[in-house]
Amino acid sequence: MAALRPDPGWPGEEACDVDVEEAAARCTWSGIAEPGDRVAGAVIGVLGACAALASVVDGCSADALVGAMTEAGLDLEADGRAALVGEVDGALERWRPRVV
Repeated sequence: MAALRPDPGWPGEEACDVDVEEAAARCTWSGIAEPGDRVAGAVIGVLGACAALASVVDGCSADALVGAMTEAGLDLEADGRAALVGEVDGALERWRPRVV
C-alpha cells in the first residue's frame, strides 16, 4: 500500500504549474491533426491549443481563423493572407470530420 501513497517529498497539486485545459486540448489535437501537420502547428503556435481547438469545434471559417491569428500577432504580407486562408481551409476540411 505504501506504493500508492505520494512520495513524502511530493509538493502536492498546488505546486503543479501545468495548464490542464491547454494540456487536454493538445491531447485532443493529437487525434485531429496528422503528424507533421504544419498548418495545425502554426494555428496552435499562434492561438494556443485551446483557442485553436475551440475555433475548429465552433465551425469558424478559414478567413475568421486567419483573422484571429493576425489579431494574436501573426504578421503576414498582403499576399500571404490569401495563401494562408487557402491552406487553413484545406486543413479544416481534414480536421472537422475527426471532431466528434
